[in-house]
Amino acid sequence: MMKKNTKYLVGSILLGYAGYKTIKEGYHFYRNHELEKKYKKKPSLSWAPLSRNESINRMKSKEFDLLIVGGGASGSGCALDAVTRGLSVALVDAGDFGCETSSKSTKLLHGGIRYLEKA
Repeated sequence: MMKKNTKYLVGSILLGYAGYKTIKEGYHFYRNHELEKKYKKKPSLSWAPLSRNESINRMKSKEFDLLIVGGGASGSGCALDAVTRGLSVALVDAGDFGCETSSKSTKLLHGGIRYLEKA
């Protein structure tokens, strides 16, 4: 029994010391400034969507096969179907994506979008 308690005591002391050193000195790999720059910078969002104004300007200068008014569950479904058939689609809504009718009740996108995969 004494041997087991001694192991727990020594383990607790070592763990406490390791925690103390980590808090006092910080993680050593952050001391290397090259690694710090590499791992602390945020990746670029090259896939980020255009702003609303940029999208409007783009729609003014391009010709589309289909214009869909309303970005709710039905409008999104129609746009998805048309794009998968090879059509060029412009989808317009009164507000930004997900902020009008489909989001009024729960502040989330309409649940009908999840059924579009099965269509």
